[in-house]
Amino acid sequence: MPIGIFIFYRSYKKILHREEFQEKYGAVYEGLLIKRKSMLVFPILFVVRRVVFAVICLTLYSMPIIQMTTMLVMTIGVITYLQNYQPFEDPLLNKLEIFNEITFLIGIDVFFCLCDLAKTN
Repeated sequence: MPIGIFIFYRSYKKILHREEFQEKYGAVYEGLLIKRKSMLVFPILFVVRRVVFAVICLTLYSMPIIQMTTMLVMTIGVITYLQNYQPFEDPLLNKLEIFNEITFLIGIDVFFCLCDLAKTN
């Protein structure tokens, strides 16, 4: 899926701003700076994080520490991307997205505190 998203955006990059294209596919990249190449990364990150989350929940259900560590690393990566590239047109949206990721990061940290790491299966 992420590869398909990347190929789709790369092949239609020149017509992303056209009204007829935005009516059909614009909801996916609404609010993003379509003039920057770094904009292509955000929808891919969005999908990759959810796929990885689903996979680790289904396969590593007996290892919560690995689940939390994976999500922690991915969240830090997304925060870094958002802070460096600021993919949204509206600066408020960039700040809200960073705030959302930091809130999620704090939630993961709380899970580390509440997780019984000494438990063995």
